[in-house]
Amino acid sequence: MNPLTHAFEKYAASLRQSGFTVPPLAWIGFSLAISAVVAFLGLALDVRLSVLSFVVLVDLLVGFPYFQAVKRVEGIEAALVDALKQMADTLKAGGTYEYSLRDIAASGHGPIQKAFAQVVRRLDEGENLETALASFADSVDSLLVKRSISLIVQSVRSGAGLADALDELAEDIRAMQRINRERKSSTLMQSMMLVAAAAFVAPLIFGFISVILGVLFAASAGSVSAEAAAKSTEAAASLGFLVEAYLFIEIVATSLMVSLMREGKASKSIIYLPILLFVAFGVYAFARVAGKALLVGGIA
Repeated sequence: MNPLTHAFEKYAASLRQSGFTVPPLAWIGFSLAISAVVAFLGLALDVRLSVLSFVVLVDLLVGFPYFQAVKRVEGIEAALVDALKQMADTLKAGGTYEYSLRDIAASGHGPIQKAFAQVVRRLDEGENLETALASFADSVDSLLVKRSISLIVQSVRSGAGLADALDELAEDIRAMQRINRERKSSTLMQSMMLVAAAAFVAPLIFGFISVILGVLFAASAGSVSAEAAAKSTEAAASLGFLVEAYLFIEIVATSLMVSLMREGKASKSIIYLPILLFVAFGVYAFARVAGKALLVGGIA
């Protein structure tokens, strides 16, 4: 399977998990169309702002189902420890597998409650426990959930003491979640420094520099030939484009690095990218306006 097909199937799975009933291509086409309309309307204000709006809107609209799916998976993983503990306690008290699942489906563990309610519904429709649990594991894009369900199924097949196995599994998951929280805490300062440098410091500096260079180019235009003045104006425009292109590439790279540091997944950069783009280019625009005001005031 080539990477493009794999990515498309992952996106289709995210749509299903987030509750979207539209086909993936239809949602992507809708996102592109809405973003194109907004970008076209913004052409009257500024071409670069229009392009930025298109990129950010496409990222937000296309990434929204993925964001919703990630929230669902995180909610299920967060509640998995309590659910497994509850199953173990029910089995130790003499309850059956089916009764323990119904207990979780009725007791309210957030997103996992709906997932287990689907398992109970499949059991009521005549499916066996193994098939119902396998369907639940397939509906959640989480290696942790898949491994947990696999252990439960294997324990049921072998007739082993499932209650003790669930207790041990819950403790292992709790330890792993604690390690993940510690990793996020330990990388918080590094992530904040990256965000501050990329989204605040660099746009602020480049904004002031671009204004100063623009003023210098404009001042020199009055003492040279018309051809040289035209070249000077063209050079100033090219420099502005290169600065904004650099900021865009820098924000994309920062989003990837923060995502890898905080989440361990490059795909989650789609969550950070639009926010950082808005902040960075907002600071850049502010720096240009403030720089022009300061220079004009100083010259006056």
